[in-house]
Amino acid sequence: MPVESLIDADSLLLSPAKAGALSAIFFSIAVFLTILLNYGNGGMLLVTFTIIPAIPLFMNVFEKEESEIANQVDSLTVYPRSIKALFYYFLGIIFTCALWYFLLPETINQRVFSDQLNEIKAISANMTQWAVNDTVNYFEKIFFHNLSVMVLILLFSLIYGAGALFILTWNASIIGVFVGQAIYRINATSIRIAEKYGFLSILHSIFYGLFISISSIAMHGFFELISYLATAAAGSIISVSITKKTYKKSYFAFVVSSFVKLMSVAVIALGIAAYIETKLITG
Repeated sequence: MPVESLIDADSLLLSPAKAGALSAIFFSIAVFLTILLNYGNGGMLLVTFTIIPAIPLFMNVFEKEESEIANQVDSLTVYPRSIKALFYYFLGIIFTCALWYFLLPETINQRVFSDQLNEIKAISANMTQWAVNDTVNYFEKIFFHNLSVMVLILLFSLIYGAGALFILTWNASIIGVFVGQAIYRINATSIRIAEKYGFLSILHSIFYGLFISISSIAMHGFFELISYLATAAAGSIISVSITKKTYKKSYFAFVVSSFVKLMSVAVIALGIAAYIETKLITG
């Protein structure tokens, strides 16, 4: 039985939190396949294997949402269920990725998460370079970088329907590896506690690592995530509308109105995120 058929679109829209469990299953299968193939740089392969079952599932979700648009009154009530499903999907990837990174041996992590590790190094190098350059306009740099990601998500959504899942899964896996590294470091410094309390010390490392790493990016990351998820849902649904030739129907103006409003919210959220991150950097 195909893994994407474990749950249908109707059930996912009624209970969006199930997307988190599904993404955990999809990602875990992807980890095993990437290890099995023994590919030198498996980061992108890992993301690809994860989204293969996710794309048809979310395409059904977006088609279901699009078919119900004509019955809506407020255009901003069109997307909440699909955005919630994407939100739980994103969280599921983060937590599952972090757990696998913590559990797998370092040699396997270097292969399976190679691209994510390289991206984290690149981000760290950029931040260091900015820190020593007093002339850097942090807000401008951060805002336009995040805006470029948002535009990429929009393009993938419009062109490939649920194609934005690739960008979302990639970003979630980077955060997951970042969280996994924090858990790994905390566990490595808790050897004496581990000798005394065993499994309890591992649980302590996992939860404390989650808290430390997530809290360091949560303030600005929340608004970035809202922006990206809103963009993915809006772009995917309007892509479905165009594919189904909804532009020939009277309610297409409502679809466009919903899209414009949601994209406006996305840009504002990016601005808030950039402002918060700038304040955190500059103090």
